[in-house]
Amino acid sequence: MVYKLASRLSRTLQRDCLLCHCSLDNSPVFGLCTSCFSELPHLDLQHCCQRCAIPVAGGTALCGRCLRSPPAFDAAISCLHYTDAATTLIRMIKKRHDTPALRLVSELLAGRLQHAGLAIDCIIAVPMHWQRNLLHGNNHSMLLADRTARRLALPHERKLLYKQRHTQPQRDLNARQRKRNLKDAFACHHPLTGESIAVIDDVITTASTMDEIARTLKRAGAGKVYAITATRTVF
Repeated sequence: MVYKLASRLSRTLQRDCLLCHCSLDNSPVFGLCTSCFSELPHLDLQHCCQRCAIPVAGGTALCGRCLRSPPAFDAAISCLHYTDAATTLIRMIKKRHDTPALRLVSELLAGRLQHAGLAIDCIIAVPMHWQRNLLHGNNHSMLLADRTARRLALPHERKLLYKQRHTQPQRDLNARQRKRNLKDAFACHHPLTGESIAVIDDVITTASTMDEIARTLKRAGAGKVYAITATRTVF
């Protein structure tokens, strides 16, 4: 017990860069030295699809996929390209629930949301099925959503959406299989009345998860649904 408390306190009082482990004495950025922060693979919102956040050529508002078959969510916002540095930060949160990494990534998410200027009524996390949650010990998306909501002084609705069916991990599936795997996997605890909802997750790939969640929320009465993720990868 004493060791766990000391370990948590040590991570909270972060003194070394999360990525290169140099001293943070002169860094204005929590968790990263100035050099590592400047080298983070920030997504340029001017060169992203306005619907799914995938990188596109300058001047292009929507990618070809969204033009052909737009997702159920109204817009997507991501902070970082899915590179080694971004993956390291996410892994720290997923595997260790690392407090400095959690604080850093939630600050990035909150900053992107503020910059976007979206009118949001509440924030939710992509839910885990209870069996998976029991296995992992916690839902990292829930941790990110909680921190981001507090940073923005928005409600975090922890029990609005739940996963009613235990599904196969998405990482093992192609785009079509992912979509089929998640069909009717989510449900709402109560009806909605036109709310605008930001859904938080660590990464968006094919957008199958966010698409199914948006369909579920809109069937329940949501007005707008925004997919907000720490990282964006190209499938």
